[in-house]
Amino acid sequence: MRIFIVGCAKTGTWLLTRLFYAFEDFALVDSVQERPLGQIIDYQPPRGKHAVMKRTWAEVFSCYDAYGKHGAQREAVREHGIKLVYTYRNKDDVMASMLKAIVPQGATPQERALIEEALSARYDACGVQAAEHADLLAVQVDFARLLSEPDVVQKEVAEALGLQSKHKWSDYPDFVPSDGHEKALGANYSLRRLGASY
Repeated sequence: MRIFIVGCAKTGTWLLTRLFYAFEDFALVDSVQERPLGQIIDYQPPRGKHAVMKRTWAEVFSCYDAYGKHGAQREAVREHGIKLVYTYRNKDDVMASMLKAIVPQGATPQERALIEEALSARYDACGVQAAEHADLLAVQVDFARLLSEPDVVQKEVAEALGLQSKHKWSDYPDFVPSDGHEKALGANYSLRRLGASY
């Protein structure tokens, strides 16, 4: 099985990708590099094994259709049986986090307003796609519930995808391999415990 993590920026896509270390039979959990949909389509895990990758910024269910490719991507998801896992989060929290990460120091009020408008459009586009094409989403994960009820959400994800658990999400990040991923991703993506400030 091939699983692709999608959703707007700052909705927990990196966190959710790492949480798949808690499940059995994964040949690949790519918790460092963002990848286009084509790479998860091309990747063939060994028989009986699974793979999970996280989307790049412009992929379907993760941004407005900047390059006019989302229709073709939706068809590819259907054709190749890709399991999409969509994360979502309160808009105010997402906007605050994105603005903090993206607005350059010294930006004018006008520049900030333009950036905020673009980020708001991105967030809204993700929600519209998720509503209009919900049939393509194997499971949707509410970031707030993920932090407050990790084991309940884990059970929902496991049932939706037919996965077996070997660790509890509430024990994150204890089960994540110590291979330098947090350093590669930088301070904003450190391995914080669920329920910590995100």
